[in-house]
Amino acid sequence: MRPVKIVMQAFGPYPDKAEVEFDRLGSHGVYLISGKTGAGKTSIFDGVCYGLFGEASGRERKTKMLRSKYGDRSLKTYVELTFEYGGRLYKVHREPSGQEIQHFDRDGSSKGLRTLSKLTNELYEIVDGTEVLIASGKELDGAVKGILGLDIDQYRSCAMIAQGAFSEVLNKKSSQREEILRSIFMTGKFNALSERIKADCDLAQEKYYKSDLTLRTYLNSLKLSREDPELETVGEFAKQQALTDLGAVIECCERAAAYENEQAEKAGKELEQARREEKLITVELENARKNAELFDRKAETEKRIAELVPKLEEIGNNCEKLKSEKPAMDKLSVRAMAVMESFDSYDRVDQLLKTAEKAARTKAESDDELKKLAHRTRENTDRIPLLKKRAEELAKADVKLSEVSHSLKEQEQLLDRINEVGAAMKELDSLLKKWERSRRELKAAGSEYQRLDTLHSELLRRYIRDRAGTLAGTLRDDNGNDTDRPCPVCGSTVHPALADLMADTVAWEEVETAKTDAENANTELKTKVESEAELKAQAAKAKEKLNTDCKSIIGETAEELTEEKLREKYEREYSVRNALVKEAESLKRSIADREQAKKDIAALEKQLGEDRRSMEELNLRSAGLFAEMKSAKDMAEELSSKLEFKDRKAAGEEADRLSQTVRLYEQRVRASEKSRAGLSAELSELRGGLSALEQQTRDMARPDLDEIGKRMESAVKKVRLCQQVSEERHSLSRNSADILTKIKDEAERNKRLSADLVMKDGLSRTVTGNVPGKPKITLESFVQFEHFDRILEYANVRLMQMTDCQYELVRDESMRGNSKTGLDIYVRDNKAESSRETESLSGGEKFKAALALALGFSDEIQNCAGGVKINSMFIDEGFDSLDEDSLDQAVEVLKGLAGESRLVGVISHVKGLMEKLPRGIEVRKKTVPGSEIEIVTR
Repeated sequence: MRPVKIVMQAFGPYPDKAEVEFDRLGSHGVYLISGKTGAGKTSIFDGVCYGLFGEASGRERKTKMLRSKYGDRSLKTYVELTFEYGGRLYKVHREPSGQEIQHFDRDGSSKGLRTLSKLTNELYEIVDGTEVLIASGKELDGAVKGILGLDIDQYRSCAMIAQGAFSEVLNKKSSQREEILRSIFMTGKFNALSERIKADCDLAQEKYYKSDLTLRTYLNSLKLSREDPELETVGEFAKQQALTDLGAVIECCERAAAYENEQAEKAGKELEQARREEKLITVELENARKNAELFDRKAETEKRIAELVPKLEEIGNNCEKLKSEKPAMDKLSVRAMAVMESFDSYDRVDQLLKTAEKAARTKAESDDELKKLAHRTRENTDRIPLLKKRAEELAKADVKLSEVSHSLKEQEQLLDRINEVGAAMKELDSLLKKWERSRRELKAAGSEYQRLDTLHSELLRRYIRDRAGTLAGTLRDDNGNDTDRPCPVCGSTVHPALADLMADTVAWEEVETAKTDAENANTELKTKVESEAELKAQAAKAKEKLNTDCKSIIGETAEELTEEKLREKYEREYSVRNALVKEAESLKRSIADREQAKKDIAALEKQLGEDRRSMEELNLRSAGLFAEMKSAKDMAEELSSKLEFKDRKAAGEEADRLSQTVRLYEQRVRASEKSRAGLSAELSELRGGLSALEQQTRDMARPDLDEIGKRMESAVKKVRLCQQVSEERHSLSRNSADILTKIKDEAERNKRLSADLVMKDGLSRTVTGNVPGKPKITLESFVQFEHFDRILEYANVRLMQMTDCQYELVRDESMRGNSKTGLDIYVRDNKAESSRETESLSGGEKFKAALALALGFSDEIQNCAGGVKINSMFIDEGFDSLDEDSLDQAVEVLKGLAGESRLVGVISHVKGLMEKLPRGIEVRKKTVPGSEIEIVTR
């Protein structure tokens, strides 16, 4: 992956839109990313990482922290990254969730902050200059990972080397380094595989033990009769702890099953014979019961005939009596019909009374409405003159409002200009404070430079004196006396005042460090001088502008004007402005009142006309309703006088009473006729049935059911006893056959489980490192050793280049039977032919080792990712611990890493790198909050 261009808006320290055109840096080589602390150098890494994966380059920086604090709140935060991979060009656009955006109405007024809900997260492929959408939304992360072949953690580890990250890896313990390798190379899956294999082995062992237990359980559940000759032998097998001879067990069970089957067949034959005997007696008993039933039915029929004859005679007499009452019932029926025919007249009277009542209610409502209209007409007639007088009084409010509005506009302009003066005063005060602070910082920087320059001169003097003492030592003999050896500096053989060797020697590195510190302090001093001069000029310019504004607006100079005077002036003018606002509002209300009065007059006049027409209509309607009410009452009284009953209810009750009497008579007649017909039919049927029964029992004697029942009971008992014996025998037979089948199947399964356990136990011991006599190395540890050995091979290529082949990183393979110590590393010193701990390295040596280790990790990750090509890297490591030669070596290593196809970006504050890396990205803090980016070529 090679970034081509990145655009960041309202992102990190960049308040507006910031762009980095990586193409301008070339297709390969090393470039420098420089800038002051906090300017936003690492934010470029964050932008690239967020564009690809939706997360920052550092795990401690969360996505919600990426929105700029300095930008316009109406700007949306987004990152747009164009990158090239495998000869194809892509562009990804991402917007973080949860960002609050300033919203505005159409008139430009603010509607406050709102959380952005609609986000654009899309991936395009650029084909012949045309953007083709590939993925969006939730599909975006998977699409990017599919293109690069790396996830976020792998990309961070091989393409973004964070500051200090691999220095920690260099010094961590073996157990901590194991966690790092597990995270990067996902070796946890091998540990999980080992655990699954071990669990599988434990399960196989458990299955084998369960199978053995199952066999003994089957033997215990084998039910045999007490007469079975194999009963004792089966019991002895069941008590054994382990069934070693399964063949003997099966043979014993087969003999027992055969015996039980033979006994079951014998019991079955006895049961069949008992059932045949029971069946014969059952048939005999059934025939006897049928014959006895004929005699019983004959007796019951004779008894029923004797009961029905007198009942039939009584019902016939009752029917004749009811026929004599029919003429009276006919008269009652005619009377009921006459009463019902008068119902319409009663309904007509009720309808007329309801009509009269409704007309009375409607007339009362009409009269009430007429009174309300008369009252409203009087009120509206009185109100119209008052409204006309009010409208005439407010006729001149428009002119007055125009004058007041003009005055108010001038007053507000004056207040704005006063505010501008106040803001200018605050700005001048801020600039003066910054200038004073800059003067103090300049003074402090000058003192610091003087101190460091003096320290460098003193150390240089002491170093030269120390070198002189060392030279003087070569001109003395072993007893400390002067010799006539020539001086290596001037060649003289006379040494009147030889220098003494100083007790506290000074190393040349200390002199060089002091010199570098003094040069850095001098550079800082120059920067402070420039900053102080710039602030002084800004303050003078601001003061001159303030004087001009004060004279034109307030009439005083800046020196004469105080904040108190400005505030008093503002309050006075603001009071005038408020008075004008109140007067303008009062005039607007007066104009509104005038217009409303005109509308009210027109509405009242219209209402008066409508109300007068409505009153005329109501008078006519009231007269018509009165006439309708009187006519309906008269007709109702006339019709009521001609009716027999008081009202329709009384007439209905009389008609219902008469009709009920007639219905009851008819029901009694029908019931008597039905009862007589039913009894006649039943008597005829009984007499026919009695004749048939007498014919059937003529030559038959009544059977003895008690004697036959006793013989039947004896046969049933015998069947039950035989059935019980047969069921017991067959149950034992089925149990023995079933258990025999289960024992055979389980025995076969037990053999397979035993073989499976032997195989899985060996495999489990291998992957968990529990092979007797061998080091305890788990499968995951073995894979991690392989990865780490290759990482060290890649790392040593760079480390030996940076240390002139002096140092190598070596893994400690003396594991002492424990895989937890297999990732310890030490440093081999090829010049001293010795090894030591990594903690013993100096700062510069430690940085070289850490950088080499980081690059080794990057190489191994890319190789493990299936040939993934990362054509760009970002390194945020501290190069300030390196001397000039080591810095040259580190740069050469990075250039070798870049080769002809990789672009490597380095963040550093070391000034020497600017000369060695002429191209790069410069991040600068602006005078207003925020930063800006520029591609530079030195």
